[in-house]
Amino acid sequence: GPVHNLTATIYSSTAVVISWDPPLEPNGRVFYQLSLQEAGTTHSSINRTVNFTITKTTTDNIYLFTKLRKYFPYIIKVTPATSAGSAVNHTAVQNLRTDEDGTHRFFRNLSSTSIHVSWFPPVEANGEIIDYAVVLQGPGTMNKTYTTETHLMLSELTPFTPYNLSIAAVTRIGVGPSVIIPLHTDEA
Repeated sequence: GPVHNLTATIYSSTAVVISWDPPLEPNGRVFYQLSLQEAGTTHSSINRTVNFTITKTTTDNIYLFTKLRKYFPYIIKVTPATSAGSAVNHTAVQNLRTDEDGTHRFFRNLSSTSIHVSWFPPVEANGEIIDYAVVLQGPGTMNKTYTTETHLMLSELTPFTPYNLSIAAVTRIGVGPSVIIPLHTDEA
């Protein structure tokens, strides 16, 4: 069966921690095949296009990828396997972008329709932060909210759907520059 609750936590601008729950009904001793692929640009190599991919195998339910490109999109895949072979049809996929230097944002899919997002305030704020402007954009939807907290529960989302979340600090003068976090809900 598939892994559950695949989560990518941005550890730094060049590292990400992924974790997951094992299949509910394993068919043997399970290990995991991990793949982290660049999703941004492709690199030409003698008449063919190549996306750089890191592959690993582990028996653990958590893994730290390091030495990644700063503020770069990646696709993570976790495939459960046994000695009989890989369960490719049960591969879990998560899209992410490594962080910029100096800021940290975290998100965790809680269900196929909800995601918990948290962030740290800007390292160098341009005044006293009174709010955060948060804009969630998805297919045919745009919701804007303000919060004084550095975390937010996004709910009533559509399963297996990409979203962009924009977060900007607000001072009494106005809204500062925003940071965009690509999100993707799980399958139902």
